[in-house]
Amino acid sequence: MNILRIALTLIVVAYSSITFAEGGCPPGSYPQEGQGWRACVPIPGDTSGEAPRPPAQQWADTWGALAVTDNGQINGQATDETTEIDAVNAAIADCEAYKGQGCKKLGTYRNQCVAIAAGDTASRISVGKTEASAVANAMMDCGANKITNCHIYYSGCSLPKRLK
Repeated sequence: MNILRIALTLIVVAYSSITFAEGGCPPGSYPQEGQGWRACVPIPGDTSGEAPRPPAQQWADTWGALAVTDNGQINGQATDETTEIDAVNAAIADCEAYKGQGCKKLGTYRNQCVAIAAGDTASRISVGKTEASAVANAMMDCGANKITNCHIYYSGCSLPKRLK
């Protein structure tokens, strides 16, 4: 009977030391005590309790383009194309669809917005990070050049697209 009691005591002691080995702290931390206080602190170098970092964001560029007729009338546009040449081809096709003659590339833009302010005697083209900033810049440029009756003829954006 004495041997059974000793074996049972050893089992209880062994179980107690396993259960309270971390002093009641969650995995990845250990107890720390001071005068009148007790806390669980992370085990140095242990990253098991950290959440995994999310994967880095990936973005794809987009292109826009404007096309003009042979007499200089801005008559074609394209946005959100994956390459510059695709944007140019789409803008020229848009120009030709409106019966434009001699359509050709006026310009391209990538990952930004464009606005055209037109007035009685001329027009101004401006770009910006947002459509509102492109419009404001075009109108300001139009006014600064003393062009009368300025209004926004066109505005559009080709902004980066998030892949992940």
